[in-house]
Amino acid sequence: QWERFGHVLVTLFFGANDACDREVAWQGVPLTEYEENLKQIIEILKLRLPGATIVVITPPPFNSDVKRHAKPRSNERAGQFAKAAIAAAESHDVASLDLYGLMMAESDWKSFLEDGLHFSDKGQRFLFDQLLNLFNTDPSCGRFKERNLPQHFPSWNKFAKFG
Repeated sequence: QWERFGHVLVTLFFGANDACDREVAWQGVPLTEYEENLKQIIEILKLRLPGATIVVITPPPFNSDVKRHAKPRSNERAGQFAKAAIAAAESHDVASLDLYGLMMAESDWKSFLEDGLHFSDKGQRFLFDQLLNLFNTDPSCGRFKERNLPQHFPSWNKFAKFG
């Protein structure tokens, strides 16, 4: 039944809550279990949606300077879960977006997080831009390059009034 949609894209974006310290927060998942869970999800998706493009997105960094969510979380643990997400993607030959690494490479990475955990507007834009870049550069995501997507509605400039 999915074939009728043409291109199918599935993003797996888990880990921010899983990376909580299990001793402190109920959401926490052991690192090896997290990786195995991701692998199982990928296997199910490949079986149920053959031909779908699957992208695993790592959890983002965590800013422990913000105290609201600090107790059960750490940036170091978020980094470990990011590595596990990449490993799960690589082991099943699907694309991955190392959001953790890309954000950490930015000097102002903390501005991407509104409360230390959830994205600010700037963080949401960063994620969007990075996904677009992945679609335009990763051969396994080529169907989702901007130039390859069909346009279902008239271009914005058909409606815009200039001057």
